[in-house]
Amino acid sequence: MKRYLSLFLLMISLAALASADEPNAAPSDLGRVWQVQRNQNLVQELVEGGLNLARSEDHLQRARYCNELATNLAEEIRQAADDHDGDRAIELGRHLQDVLQNGVAVNLNKERAQVPHGSTRETEMNSVRIQSGDITDHLLKELDQILKDNPAALEQVLQAIQEAQATVAAAGKGK
Repeated sequence: MKRYLSLFLLMISLAALASADEPNAAPSDLGRVWQVQRNQNLVQELVEGGLNLARSEDHLQRARYCNELATNLAEEIRQAADDHDGDRAIELGRHLQDVLQNGVAVNLNKERAQVPHGSTRETEMNSVRIQSGDITDHLLKELDQILKDNPAALEQVLQAIQEAQATVAAAGKGK
């Protein structure tokens, strides 16, 4: 009899512990659902952009695709800043930095190695570089206003974007 009573009390205790964890699990799950919904368009754009990059062997076209990804990331950074989500803006700023430095700049440098100075292809390279600059210039101007209430996030995002901007500005110019 004591054994059944002990087992019964153990089961009640476990049930109480299990039910105590449920309220904490629900908001976490809802937060994840919200994150997935918020990132759905960006993920779709990144997947499509990644597929475009994988299909293309043309370095200049790859740099253009990276600019498209950069445009999408810049828009998401603006949205994160509007939502006062400094952590997300910082994370997206780092992703933007990666796309610009490891995508646009690297591909422009590879193209530069194959393209003679003064060619029309060089003019196209300059156009891609200018487009990258336009993307970051507009974003930098807006972030000063949007993230002014979060100076730590603003500083980190600006630093990531400015470093990427400098890398792209120097990319593909040759010797």
